[in-house]
Amino acid sequence: LSHSFSEHKEFRFLLPILPLFCLLCGERVQVFVGASASRKKLLALGAMTNLAAVVYLGLLHQRAPIEVNRRIVELVKHEPQTYSIHYLMGCHSTPLLSHLHSPPIKFEPWALDCSPSCRADPKLECESDLFARDPGKFMEDTYFHCSDFEEGTCVSDLRIFYPDFLVAHSGDMPTMQSRIATMGMKEVGRFVNGINGVRFANKYTLGSDAFANDSFSRLSFLDGSLVLSLDEFVLFENSQINPRY
Repeated sequence: LSHSFSEHKEFRFLLPILPLFCLLCGERVQVFVGASASRKKLLALGAMTNLAAVVYLGLLHQRAPIEVNRRIVELVKHEPQTYSIHYLMGCHSTPLLSHLHSPPIKFEPWALDCSPSCRADPKLECESDLFARDPGKFMEDTYFHCSDFEEGTCVSDLRIFYPDFLVAHSGDMPTMQSRIATMGMKEVGRFVNGINGVRFANKYTLGSDAFANDSFSRLSFLDGSLVLSLDEFVLFENSQINPRY
């Protein structure tokens, strides 16, 4: 009940009461153990269903935020240099520096602003919201926009430098791909973050948006009778990678 009064909710806040729920469930599970064969089969079916969820949630779901940072560490030269990384995704999409420690190498991560101060001001629109509304326009304004030209030269440059690495969501690729190419970035890896769509027998679809275009990678099973659409993080490296220091 007290958890309901908090605006910020996370499952980890409920961890202290999980043992109590296990005790309450144990009594009913014991009824199944000593019951008929049909009830035991029902219990086994429930256990297998939960095992499948454990395997998916433990090994596949939302693994990309950590894997993409590990890959960046593998790609950089092991010299005392500083590399820039831009994460063009939603709020808190990656753990940033917590998985980028590799002394003496240093990293300068930049993520879209979605801070409480930004969200608290009704006159401001957070960078994360601007990006979500139109990823392509956000990139244009961020990396290519010049507010004032004089004799063909940009004299009021609002652009920021091109990063050494850029991380984006595969679903945003249609509106970002051309601009990423203009920046001289090349794709160096894709990291599965989950399943965002399932199609059965080319008739029944869960998550129809995932099959609307070719943005997402797909896995086919049983001669195409079962197709999984994969939610991925895409890592790009600057083709002319140049450490800041």
